[in-house]
Amino acid sequence: MDQIRQPLEALDLVRLNEAAPVIGDTAMETITETIITESSMIGHNPSTPAGAGEAAGYLIHLENIWKGKPGVPYIAVAANKFS
Repeated sequence: MDQIRQPLEALDLVRLNEAAPVIGDTAMETITETIITESSMIGHNPSTPAGAGEAAGYLIHLENIWKGKPGVPYIAVAANKFS
């Protein structure tokens, strides 16, 4: 939050996405970086038909999170420079 000049108190909820065990026939244990190319990969729920995503919202880059509007659902994405 320091990098985007926002206080930690501005966050009210943090959700960590636990990836599905296998993506594209590759076990997650062998993947070190995941690049999301389809919305169904966000919050993947393998128990639903076609593994529909559980998350819903607009993608917003972490460095632009201050531009978000109250009441609008967002999915924050972070570039690898934040890792």
